[in-house]
Amino acid sequence: RLRARADVLYAEPDYRVYALDTIPNDPDWGSQWGLSKIQAPKAWDILSTTGGANIIIAIIDSGIDLDHPDFACPNKLLPGRDFVNNDNDPQDDYGHGTHVAGIAAACTNNGVGVAGVAWAARLLPVKVLDAVGSGSYSNLAAGIRYAVDNGARIINLSLGGTADSSIMRDAASYAVSRGRMMVAAAGNCAVGGTGCNGQINPVMYPAAYDEVIAVAATDSGDSRAYFSEYHPYVDVAAPGMSIYSTLPDNSYGGLNGTSMATAFVSGLAALLWSADGGLSASQVRALIESNADDLGTPGKDDYFGYGRINAWRTLSARVRVNASPTQITFMADAEKGPVPTQQQITLTTPSAQSITWTVTITPAVSWLSIAGVPSGSVSAAAPAALQLSATRPITYGTYQTTLLITSTTAIGARPLPVTVNATFYYVPQLYQVLLFPIVKNATLP
Repeated sequence: RLRARADVLYAEPDYRVYALDTIPNDPDWGSQWGLSKIQAPKAWDILSTTGGANIIIAIIDSGIDLDHPDFACPNKLLPGRDFVNNDNDPQDDYGHGTHVAGIAAACTNNGVGVAGVAWAARLLPVKVLDAVGSGSYSNLAAGIRYAVDNGARIINLSLGGTADSSIMRDAASYAVSRGRMMVAAAGNCAVGGTGCNGQINPVMYPAAYDEVIAVAATDSGDSRAYFSEYHPYVDVAAPGMSIYSTLPDNSYGGLNGTSMATAFVSGLAALLWSADGGLSASQVRALIESNADDLGTPGKDDYFGYGRINAWRTLSARVRVNASPTQITFMADAEKGPVPTQQQITLTTPSAQSITWTVTITPAVSWLSIAGVPSGSVSAAAPAALQLSATRPITYGTYQTTLLITSTTAIGARPLPVTVNATFYYVPQLYQVLLFPIVKNATLP
């Protein structure tokens, strides 16, 4: 009965709306505060099961527990290399690499253990650290080159040393010149302590190299972890306190360190690269840095770099469809109109990959229709145009509806929906106002 009244625009139930964050079914999800902090569930709304697909993350560390159930999903582990024992069995005998690997890309939504940042990324285990977590620069350099030559796009370096080295610089240059991304721990010696050899806040390599993304650590309150080193070369921060992840012998546990923070960044890079494979390593880095949540002193600082990473902001900055304008208006009176009769919505995207879009009018109305097909594709190189036609309503009034534009990518990513508000003013009479120019300080003939 309400819908029949002339003074009622529309009448419908007051429906409920719910958060759409993608929460995996891994039983230890509740212990993984870091993933929620970087807004991974919202990022997974855009890209979850295929997040990281066909992207290889090299874990250059102490190896990986090759028999762990959270790396047993299809195609997760690639054959790797052990540079410590000079063989092809990069089994973890220290535990550090296994923990790092789980943060970046554990099998996820599999009902087992923990979730990783990039669900579908593949892991290349490269063992350069021995059973006490120590390794040589020569093995590290060899491991970096091995990772590059075996298809890794992201090289996770949750390790470091206090000496600069030509062999390590050359390996870093080798990786970067071939379009790889290197992500390294900023260091855990801000206040000295075990493993710091009496040094406080020493410069750490390879994190200090310009080519490398250096990662500091934060706690659950977004404060700097007390051990996290601070230097001008720190680029971003990520969770690094009490991080729960995989450990050898089918176990799990929490560890602290910029090593853990580094793995979050590597996982995010894999998500972003799988969503838009046309990105360069420098573009991936820039997106991660520019979409971090700024902490500490405004702008880049020595403690947090550009800020703590935000997976959702980073992914949605690239995997999205933009509509312009976002508000359209039609008018008519008893004799004239609609004015205009048609309007165009331009759709664009920063993504080099083609995105398929579909538009619906909700609620459906008689006075607005889509001229042509209600779907198409858009890419950075090929914007799209959506034509809308209006017709005069039956009775005077103000009418409103919304255009809902949804989209998907070829690998199943789901950019956030875009809305365009449409309004139609139907009045008894439209008045035309003519504005004449006023010329100041001019001599009239």
